[in-house]
Amino acid sequence: MSNVAYQVFNPQMEKAEQNQFNNLFQTYFVVKERCCRVIIDGESCNNFASLELVETLGLTIRPHPHPYYTQWVNSYDKIKVIEIAHIEFFLGSYKNSVDFDIAPLQACQLLLGKPWIFENNIVQNTIANKYSFKYNGRKKYSYTYDYYRNFKRSHDSIQKKKRAF
Repeated sequence: MSNVAYQVFNPQMEKAEQNQFNNLFQTYFVVKERCCRVIIDGESCNNFASLELVETLGLTIRPHPHPYYTQWVNSYDKIKVIEIAHIEFFLGSYKNSVDFDIAPLQACQLLLGKPWIFENNIVQNTIANKYSFKYNGRKKYSYTYDYYRNFKRSHDSIQKKKRAF
């Protein structure tokens, strides 16, 4: 790249890297008292749970009412989705349960797509990389890409519940 082109494009590239348009929203939720890596992806047409998570936690599965094939970007093989699991998850005081299609995932254990986003009226702020929503019709929650704080909040909540018994 010429020096002139570098001077023209370099500030634009740095500016593009500063915004979050191309970043996936990643956080952690708690499932059965275990920390699970979650990706929220507004482009995914389904919610997915990793086969490994389902097997490790011994979650109940049932046949998918409408089996289908899917293909991941990094895979040449089609994957047939034939099972679903209803999974309850927590993040701090936020609690939800969702039907997830089961598939082999490597990037995360849960992938929340359009079904979860639309059912919960989730609002995405791509610049700040935040998702906001109301829970129980009262408070507005916003969760950022802060792994430690989110995990700690969820973990502390579970520990308080354990102590209460």
